[in-house]
Amino acid sequence: MNDGASVPRRVSPPASRPGDRRQTLHALILDGLRDAIRRGEWPVGDHLPSEQEIGERYGASRITVRHALQRLEADGYVRKQHGRRTQVVSREPARRPVWQIETLDDIIASAGNASLAIESYGPGQSAEAAEVLGLPADTPLWCLRSALMRDGAAYAGSLIYFPPDVGRRLTRRDFDDVIVFRVLASRLGIAVADVTMTVRAGKAGPDDVRQLGLRKGDPMITTELVYRTAAGDPPVEVAFTRFPAETYSLRYSLTVRPRR
Repeated sequence: MNDGASVPRRVSPPASRPGDRRQTLHALILDGLRDAIRRGEWPVGDHLPSEQEIGERYGASRITVRHALQRLEADGYVRKQHGRRTQVVSREPARRPVWQIETLDDIIASAGNASLAIESYGPGQSAEAAEVLGLPADTPLWCLRSALMRDGAAYAGSLIYFPPDVGRRLTRRDFDDVIVFRVLASRLGIAVADVTMTVRAGKAGPDDVRQLGLRKGDPMITTELVYRTAAGDPPVEVAFTRFPAETYSLRYSLTVRPRR
């Protein structure tokens, strides 16, 4: 049994290039601990070294270490215990939920016990969002920038854009619900009745590195949800949500109509 007194040499971080250390340190700690658990260096039931010991080994702050441990817990490898060292509970990641999105209720259910960590709300421009909203590319939109949190850790990043006539009627304090289209209903009386969803693959950028502790270029999944009051109406909201690709799974249900 490993008593957690020290971090094995083989999980020490490789040298990083000048300028990228702060961005990659979280990912290095996460990968090192996760790989060590998978190899059985800390069997199920054992405890990891303390946050201080891990931080000293990697030259990282306790906040950075804690963020990595939260990701390990969210992935099902460990359990954090108040006043005790983090315990290993599995050598394999927890099975991911598969979301089947067919109705507005399914979108609400997919958020589960998530919360919204708002970073900013205010005017902003996005040619991509403006095009989706049916507006000229240089239209000043309103943007809600946030992270989706679960069990104390960010699991997705979110950019939500509103057309000017909607966005200027809202304030940051209005966003007290992780389901933002419900905010439109409760604050502005705008009832969403039609949603289209597009799923794209991509790579992690600076926001994903900062919010989710990923490395630049890591595989990502982005969902684009466009909300309208009725089919054919101009959109009142477009939400871009970015997930690490390994955490996202979506199931579709198709109805096959018999040939006539």
